[in-house]
Amino acid sequence: MARRFRPNLDRIEVRLLDDRPASWDLFHEPATGNERVYRVLDHNYERNNEWEFTVRIPKDSGREIEVRPKRVPNLAAWSGLERRSLIFPVATEGRHRRKRYCKVPLPSPGRSDRKRFARFSERADLPSWFGPLARRMKQLKSVRASAGTDHAFLAILLDPDDYELCIRLFFATWVLPLKEKVTLDAPE
Repeated sequence: MARRFRPNLDRIEVRLLDDRPASWDLFHEPATGNERVYRVLDHNYERNNEWEFTVRIPKDSGREIEVRPKRVPNLAAWSGLERRSLIFPVATEGRHRRKRYCKVPLPSPGRSDRKRFARFSERADLPSWFGPLARRMKQLKSVRASAGTDHAFLAILLDPDDYELCIRLFFATWVLPLKEKVTLDAPE
């Protein structure tokens, strides 16, 4: 019986190439800080596995960190990913204060150009590569106050300066689902 291929976030090698001062727009507001460039090798795949990522770290520690691919392998499934980013705000509630978190977007069924945020109740339905992150998974309302309807969304917590995990989370939420054709079935 053939073993089924299972992508694993530990097979993603992240190496810092450059760290420089920069300025950018985030949510139509100017931001300044440092921009780190990382070379990433995804050893889950033998080909089309070399990436380059930019991590933007604002000088103001209360602002969001942005992770974005700068160079994407030439594969149809990943077309346009250089225009995607994953945002890491600061947690503001209880014991999670000052940690970073991200909501978990996955491509919408039949629409790789759109995303759908996973709900906390759907964490068992996530692909296997999210397994090692289970202890970091929290309901968004326990991470930050919300006046909106996103309080039931799934959030993944991480240390404020764990930029390698930020990149791996981009792989978990965009790269691997698009390559492996994984979506959450229910509409948002």
